[in-house]
Amino acid sequence: MSVEKARAVLQEVLRHAFDERLPVRASPRGDGWMDLRVEQRTGSQRLVGHWARGWPSDVRALLARVGQPWPRDHVILSSRFSPGAIALLDSVGANWGDASGRARIRTSGGMAIRIDDREAAAADPRHREARFAWSPARADVAEALLTERGVPRLEALKRLTGWSVPQVGQTLRAFDHQGWTVRAGSARGTGATRELAGWEPMLESWAAYVAETPRQSIGAHATYRDPLSYVETTLVEAWKDLHWAASGWAGLQLTRPFVTSVPRLHLYVDAEHFHDRLPVALRKAGLREVSEGARVEIWLGRRAVFLGSAVGPTGVRVVHAIRLYADLLTMGDRGGEAALHVREELLDRG
Repeated sequence: MSVEKARAVLQEVLRHAFDERLPVRASPRGDGWMDLRVEQRTGSQRLVGHWARGWPSDVRALLARVGQPWPRDHVILSSRFSPGAIALLDSVGANWGDASGRARIRTSGGMAIRIDDREAAAADPRHREARFAWSPARADVAEALLTERGVPRLEALKRLTGWSVPQVGQTLRAFDHQGWTVRAGSARGTGATRELAGWEPMLESWAAYVAETPRQSIGAHATYRDPLSYVETTLVEAWKDLHWAASGWAGLQLTRPFVTSVPRLHLYVDAEHFHDRLPVALRKAGLREVSEGARVEIWLGRRAVFLGSAVGPTGVRVVHAIRLYADLLTMGDRGGEAALHVREELLDRG
């Protein structure tokens, strides 16, 4: 039951915060919420608890139900909050905590807790040693799994990502430890099959890694009035021999319009073309490389970036919604709102 889960999560948060196990009592309420009571040396602290799966859509629905401003003695608890969900909770000053020990709680009774990822790991050596670390190979394999919404065989993943079978196998074993993938059947080696058991947590962790990782890019400038018209006419023709795809604001407008303007073009060019063909391609498109004031940002894209990309009716190839979601998270608050739009309109319905 969610009541028992909430009690256990709150107790874990308190253990991280106060380095001791404080008694926590929990009981359901008639309105679907729960009463929580924390026993401290200075007396009892009473809270109203809410349970959430930890994704932005769940948090947003719960915030709407509770209302604003956020009541100081209400707390939302979860097994694991995604980065997007945490950003949403913090933006309205909501109290929250999850099973990793991360939390932000400020109550009218004087309880004040703020524990981030690093502090939660430092408080638990076992968690720190087992902490998962992303790498380019792991990110590419994850992108393939997220795009496919399943786990292809090792040889298929080798073709999709360009990484070797041993690298892919090691990555899948790491995903098994995270609970994102599970073995199906008794086969081992190249014949082994797996199922995708944690699409949502993998997506949020992968997207955060993509958003935070520096990428190889060049800035360019061109004279145009309308960026989308420029892409659909000039660029499609000039780059017909180049493997490229639109992302960012342009990709959003070409997929699920959300903004009224495209402040900058973000384009991926395949890694094999990025160094040798791109200089000529820039000239064909009337682009010149600049160090500042770029209207066009061109990113080097490994093979996995183009998985699931599709050419639209105007001839422009756009990255898959998975990649679009991660890229928009790099673009400030407005980009975060657009990413949530992609999540709700394209990913959660997929």
